Amino acid sequence: MFEDKQLIKRLKYGDREAMCRIYQKYGDSLLAMAGGIVCDRGLAEDVLHDVFLVLVRDIDSFVLTGRLKNYLARCVANRAIDLLRSRNNQTVTLNKVSPVEADTPIPDQIVLKQEEFQRLENALYQLPVEQRKVIMMHVHGQMSFRQIALCQVASINTIQGRYRYGMKKLKSLFQGQENEY
Repeated sequence: MFEDKQLIKRLKYGDREAMCRIYQKYGDSLLAMAGGIVCDRGLAEDVLHDVFLVLVRDIDSFVLTGRLKNYLARCVANRAIDLLRSRNNQTVTLNKVSPVEADTPIPDQIVLKQEEFQRLENALYQLPVEQRKVIMMHVHGQMSFRQIALCQVASINTIQGRYRYGMKKLKSLFQGQENEY
């Protein structure tokens, strides 16, 4: 937390390295969280870009009162939800793996992992947004249920319920997809 406060202070003085450090520190987990919410890598990158752009734009008036990671995770989650709403809840297609030439040898394990990951992403996107958001904040954002509850202005029991029901539905959806194959 001390490092984060120092980074924000340096950022206020125009230190570009401070922004790079913040991005290095939190970028991957925030991108994964955004991707889990919007289920599209390109949109997730847009979400992350927007959040960091707003941070830089408003840095002069920004006051860090808690953990920077929690603040950024809340911003990413809110921006991702706003983006989904602005698209009028249209179905967002998942990024596809680029096609592979037929003569290119690929180990069976890699193909199976890609298929399994694709099925998991499809099942995740079928969850209600609130459940998906909690799961992504907890798993990829590594936030506690208490932190998520504070971010979403909800009770811990509500957040734990969303997580529990989301995981239960995710498991049944994923198992149902396995039975189809």
